[in-house]
Amino acid sequence: MSPLPTIELYSDIHCPWAYMAIFRLRVVWPDYQGRVRVVFRSLALELKNRRPTPKPILDQEIPLMAEQQPDLPIRLWHAPEWKFVATLLPAFEAVKAAQEQGDEAAWEFGWLVRHAFFAHSRTICLRSELARVAGEAGLNVERFLEDWDSGRYRRAVVADSHHGWEELKVPGSPTFVLPNGAQVHNPGAIGVTWGPHETIAGTTPAGCPNGDCLQVFRDMLERAIAPE
Repeated sequence: MSPLPTIELYSDIHCPWAYMAIFRLRVVWPDYQGRVRVVFRSLALELKNRRPTPKPILDQEIPLMAEQQPDLPIRLWHAPEWKFVATLLPAFEAVKAAQEQGDEAAWEFGWLVRHAFFAHSRTICLRSELARVAGEAGLNVERFLEDWDSGRYRRAVVADSHHGWEELKVPGSPTFVLPNGAQVHNPGAIGVTWGPHETIAGTTPAGCPNGDCLQVFRDMLERAIAPE
């Protein structure tokens, strides 16, 4: 049996745009499961920017996600601010550890770790929270923690991020890289123009055909499946 065509998803866990993209991808996925693979690749903004993503930036972006996808489970951070996540590197490593238990495990964990942050304001850099997410995703938690505790995934996280930012030159998170190397950045999403002092100055329409932004994802998956 020939291997399935593979899409690589380069994304940051802190990125609400990636969260919305994965939500939409999951809606159409039942029609494509078994026909194409999606592999999560780390694209750590904190490595590129040499700082965590500031909370005020997320506070501006999150309402835009709710406007574009009203059923997306997303809220502004509502836990005490001292619990806000300062680094996502442990969570990126956790996605790699989940991948050791198969594509389905990585798929569920990759979604639920974002859901824990964006919907429930959980501090997903903590070992205890990552273990809890692993349990919610149906992973073997003992094996997950043994893999994560080994520390062997940090190099892979850094390597993915370097490859995405410096070699592929992806424009940002999320970017889907199709089997033929074509890049699809932030599909079906509005464009944002940033002004002074890291404030949103304006937006441009998403350009979804007939207003159906899910069709953008179907078209992308069909492109990945179609023979060259």
